[in-house]
Amino acid sequence: MSVRSVVAVGFVGLAVLMFSAPGLQAQGQTGSIAGVVRDTSGAVLPGVTVEASSPALIEKSRSVVTDGQGRYNIVDLRPGTYSVAFTLPGFATVKREGVELTTGFTANVNADLKVGTIEETVTVTGESPIVDTQSTVKQATASREVMDVLPTDRNFVSFAALTSSVLVTGVRQNVGGSIPETGMNLVVHGSRASDSLVTVEGMPIINGGGTGGLMYGNYLNNGLAQEITFQTDSHNAEYERASVYSNFIPKEGSNTFRGSFFGRWAGESWQSDNLSDEQIAQGLLSGNRIERIWDVNPNVGGPIIRDRLWVYGGFRHWGTYNTVAGSFKDADFSDVFYHPTTEQNLFPVWHESAVARFTVQANQKNKFNIYTDWQYTYFGNCFVPTYQTAISACPEYKNIPQYILQGSWSSPVTNKLLLEAGGTITPQDFHGYRRPGVSQTQFSMNDPTVPAGMPTTWGSAAVGYG
Repeated sequence: MSVRSVVAVGFVGLAVLMFSAPGLQAQGQTGSIAGVVRDTSGAVLPGVTVEASSPALIEKSRSVVTDGQGRYNIVDLRPGTYSVAFTLPGFATVKREGVELTTGFTANVNADLKVGTIEETVTVTGESPIVDTQSTVKQATASREVMDVLPTDRNFVSFAALTSSVLVTGVRQNVGGSIPETGMNLVVHGSRASDSLVTVEGMPIINGGGTGGLMYGNYLNNGLAQEITFQTDSHNAEYERASVYSNFIPKEGSNTFRGSFFGRWAGESWQSDNLSDEQIAQGLLSGNRIERIWDVNPNVGGPIIRDRLWVYGGFRHWGTYNTVAGSFKDADFSDVFYHPTTEQNLFPVWHESAVARFTVQANQKNKFNIYTDWQYTYFGNCFVPTYQTAISACPEYKNIPQYILQGSWSSPVTNKLLLEAGGTITPQDFHGYRRPGVSQTQFSMNDPTVPAGMPTTWGSAAVGYG
C-alpha cells in the first residue's frame, strides 16, 4: 500500500473582539486583569492609569485607562505573576503585588484611591484572586510547578485525569509512567472520546483521522509547557464540541538565557516480581515486566535580538519498553501458524520531539509568534498488546512525517479592542509497515489451512492512516 499523507490545517483567520465590559476576553492562550477603581467615598474614578507589570511580559508592562464607569480590562496577558499599579494625579498611587494569572483566567483586581501627594505610594500585598467572577468557563490549570512535582509520565492526559469528572480513554491511567504513550482521549460527563480536542495556544492540532485527541497524533514536548489548561464546561462560542479542551501553552524566551533539564530512567531490575509458584504451576511463566523507561528533555531559551526577538526551544526523547504476561516471540515469522518460543515479546514505544518557539515584539502593540515542533513516533508492535496477539500479526507503526507549524499575531489596540490572527498546519502520515520476515501472503477464511475461528486475515499487513 502506498504511503498516504494527510495535512490537517487549523484555524486561520482574524478575530476582532469588542470589549463593552471587562468580563469579555480572548479565551485562547492568555489571561486578563480587570476591575473597578473608586475613591474613598465609593465614587468611580475615570481616567486612572492602570499598569500591569510582570517578567512574563516580554514588553515588561501593559497599561490602560479606566472608562467613565471606572472600569478597566487589560487583555492578552501571558501566564505569570503580576504587579498592578493605579495612578491618577492628585491621588496616592496604589500597587497590588503578587497577582497570579493563568491562561483563560480573569483576575478581578479593584482599587480604592485616596487623595495624596504625587510621591505617595500605597503597596498592597495579599492573596491573589483565585475565583474568576467574570467568566462562567469551568477550567483547571496544570502549572509548571505542578507538572514538575507530580510523579507522572509528564503527558497532558495524566494531568487532565487529576481534574474532577475527567476520565482517560484508550489506555489505563498512567501514574508512574510505565504505560506507553499511545492512543489517548479524554471524556467528561459522558462526552464522546473522539470529540476531545488538543490545542496549542488555543489552535487545534487535529490529526488526519478527524479525532481531536492523540489517537494517532502529536505527542507534545512537556519541557516547553508554561502551563496546560483543561476546559470542561460552559464553553463559549469559539468551541463547537461538548467535551474536554486541552490547551498547551508554550514558554517564551526572554532577555535572560535560561534553561532546564529533566531526565528519567527505570530498568527491569528496579521492578519487583510477584510471580508465585502457584501461578507458575498454572502455566503463567512470566508477568508484565518493564524492560526500560526513559525520558531525556533539555530545554533552553534567551534573546536573539535583545528587547526584540527571543527563542525558547528543546529536545525530548522518551519511551517505554514493556513485556506482556504470556506473550512470547514467534519461532519463525514466515510460518503459516504461530509457534511460540520461551522468549517474551517486547513492546517498544518511543517518541522524539525537537521544538522551538520564536517571539517577535515588533512594537508595543504588535507581537508575533512562530512555533515549530518536528516529531517522530515509533510503535514497535500492536497498540494494546495482549497474550492473545502474535508479534508476527503486528505491524511496526511510524509517523513520518509528523510536525506542527504554527504562527500567530496579537495586537491589543485598546482596552476594548483586541486583534488576533493565527494558523496551524500539522502534516502526519501514520503508517504501519510489515515486519521483516513475515510472508507477503494474507490468508482468508476460505483457505482450507486456516483454523476455525481465525480472523479474515493475519500477518502484519502494511496499513496506512491519514
